[in-house]
Amino acid sequence: MGCELVMHIIGDRNAGMHQSFIADHDENEPLIAATIRIAALHGASALSSRTIGEFAGVAPSAINYRYGSLEGLISQAGLVADLTREAAWQSRAARLDALSLRPEDFGPGVYSALRDHVVNCRGEEILFWNEVIAGCRAARGPASANGFEAEDVFWGKLLEGCGITRLPPQVMQCFALAVRFAWMIFETPEASDAWAFALVTRFADRALGNSPASGGDSAWRRHAEAQAGLENAPTIPDHDTARRVIKATTDLIMSQGVASVTHRSVAARAGLSASSVQHFFGSRQTLLLAAYRAIYSSARERTLRNELPVGTLEADRLFGEITSQNHADTRENAAAFAAMHGLILSASQSDEMRPIAQALIARMGEASMDILGALKRPRGTISRLDAQILSMTLGQSVVRNLFLQPRSGTTGTDFSMEAHGTAIIRALFV
Repeated sequence: MGCELVMHIIGDRNAGMHQSFIADHDENEPLIAATIRIAALHGASALSSRTIGEFAGVAPSAINYRYGSLEGLISQAGLVADLTREAAWQSRAARLDALSLRPEDFGPGVYSALRDHVVNCRGEEILFWNEVIAGCRAARGPASANGFEAEDVFWGKLLEGCGITRLPPQVMQCFALAVRFAWMIFETPEASDAWAFALVTRFADRALGNSPASGGDSAWRRHAEAQAGLENAPTIPDHDTARRVIKATTDLIMSQGVASVTHRSVAARAGLSASSVQHFFGSRQTLLLAAYRAIYSSARERTLRNELPVGTLEADRLFGEITSQNHADTRENAAAFAAMHGLILSASQSDEMRPIAQALIARMGEASMDILGALKRPRGTISRLDAQILSMTLGQSVVRNLFLQPRSGTTGTDFSMEAHGTAIIRALFV
């Protein structure tokens, strides 16, 4: 049924569907449509009153007149984009009702649904991730979660239809979020099709309880890691002023996002002169690369605070050992998530920095190799793709908690990192 399933999930949509859907939900459709289209083509960082006005064929002043500000327009575009995402997932879920699914349809179903989404909802998806990152940074839930909830229904139907009971729907949702985010950092989906297919195939094998038949690594992943040359990225000089600069840079990234980082803003944050910052980090790219190393190293240290004994821990004890000395609260985890994912998304929108963004995705899983290595009696050989599945899926528990937050703005704890990690290990690796 593989080909039939793919065609049913993708359906027969034409390029005008999203435009007509937007028009039905907002009378000022040209500005909304221009905002979503620019996000799809150039990323959210390219959104400005002038760019949107020129694209829509209206005066930029119309944005303030109609929406109060550029931020008001982007916010409204995000709400319309959420409705579009909701309609897309509802349509895919409805198509499942016409099918008689088998377990072997699960992998093709996951892959085709995700690829269809990143192809047809790219602008909507970029606005979604910018909202997620902003929400993690500010410890607040999203303005609208209709698309998220509709997607949840789709995955529940696919799991039930394929008879997969060992995989909790929450884990499926988090894996889907992780793969979609990774897919968004490429100029075209085709650039990472082989890697995404390998990752989804291995995930499906494990979700079905099979010993994975797919390869343990991806040629794309190895190429992306080598191409960026991250091992040659600048290290932080052993100097108090340089450390102050990087501390200020990472603070800005975590609190305000990558776009806020300039030599001047970092100097102000660190209480230094701009020339002092430039002395150690001559370009903005050098500064961001050094900050990346600091953020990545900190995340890895938090994950591996303890020395993990190889091949000795049962699934239920594994994450208890990892988190026993990790006192980071949910808000701190969300800020770290926003910093890393914001850095990746921002880098992906620049031709110069895109190889760095791809390499960050390619390197995800380094700490998880050590985590899985400590697992007692794992099912089958543990590979680099397995480590990426664990790392990428585990990180998205932050996003799921964001959407589960009560509207009062308090932090949700229904799906803790430890509970999520244990659920992944049980479902996929033992």
